[in-house]
Amino acid sequence: MQEQYERIEAYLDGTLPEPERKAFEAELERDKTLAAEVELHRRVHRTLSNADEWAFRQNLEAISEAYEAPAENGKPGNRSALRLLLGILILIIVASLLYYFFMPAPDAAPAEPPAIEQPAPSPTAPEEVPEEKAVEETTTPTAPEDTPIANTPPDQPNPALEALVASSPLNATYELAVEARFSNQNFTLEGEMLSAQYEEGQSMTLTLFDNQPNNYPDAPLHTGEIQVMEIDEDAPIAFAAKKVYFLSYEVALDLPAGLYYYVVRVDGEAEALWVGKVEQ
Repeated sequence: MQEQYERIEAYLDGTLPEPERKAFEAELERDKTLAAEVELHRRVHRTLSNADEWAFRQNLEAISEAYEAPAENGKPGNRSALRLLLGILILIIVASLLYYFFMPAPDAAPAEPPAIEQPAPSPTAPEEVPEEKAVEETTTPTAPEDTPIANTPPDQPNPALEALVASSPLNATYELAVEARFSNQNFTLEGEMLSAQYEEGQSMTLTLFDNQPNNYPDAPLHTGEIQVMEIDEDAPIAFAAKKVYFLSYEVALDLPAGLYYYVVRVDGEAEALWVGKVEQ
């Protein structure tokens, strides 16, 4: 798997030698699974090349270097500027607190006038009910028979899950790009995740559902733990920078033909990170 990953990265970076590149492109035309994996890597490259993301990282590194730089010729340097900014921030906070505590209270709403007590109506004698009519009113109606709910065809989309598929990734803290497939009764998921909040050893789960609306989210078909592996874990990482992780999952499932949905989330959190669909 690692060798395959390095070939794809070399192909996308343009560092693959010409003979190997031609052979690799010929293999892409024959193998749809390999082509899908290359497209997945290309999407991750586009995410990592986002100009705003890298500009943010460079600004954080510049601030860190400016704070740690020693003063030259006895001048206060960047630390004085940092203290000035901190003082301005404290003044803003103090002014906000003073405004909050000394702001005049809004006028109280006028009190509603007391309700005038109405005299109680005089009791009237109950009307006599004919015996025949009383018997009719006490008759218990028969309950209608329960109508069975028809199952949705196995290839029909689930509207609620389709909306989540179109919105994925669902969490900006964990940027995911994953794909799944069925092959000879085996379910396989592969992808990558970009995150600065993920902690090593934190469990990620995959939950598989069919397309029946009544089965989501309380009746999953299968649940398992996804393998998470950091990519280039020895590379230097800037302060608050996001890391790249490789996600994989494989299990043998004997399921009938139809449309299925898979949900990826961090274990212990209710919010889903990614929702995708796959056909068997």
